[in-house]
Amino acid sequence: MDRYFGQVQQHIQSRFQIPSFLNNASLSGQADIKIDRRGFVIFRAIFKSSGNNIFDNAILTAIDNSSPLPEPPPRLQGRLENSGFRLGFPE
Repeated sequence: MDRYFGQVQQHIQSRFQIPSFLNNASLSGQADIKIDRRGFVIFRAIFKSSGNNIFDNAILTAIDNSSPLPEPPPRLQGRLENSGFRLGFPE
C-alpha cells in the first residue's frame, strides 16, 4: 500500500508547478482525491487551502494533469473510488 501511494504522490508532485514569485512564500495545502479502478481522477478538491488562489489552483492543475494515475491494486480500488485519499503540497 505504501509503495502504491508513493508512486501516486511522485506522479502528481512531478506535475506540481508554481510561478517563481511564489517559490519563497512558504505556502502549503492539501487536496482530497478519488480515483476509479483504472486510475482516472473522478474527484479532486482543496481540503486545506494555502490561502493563495494561485497556489491552490496549481494543486488542482497538477492533479488534473496527472490523470490517469497508476492503476490501483485490486484491494485498494473500492477505497480509492469511495473514500479517496489526501495529499499534501508540497510533499
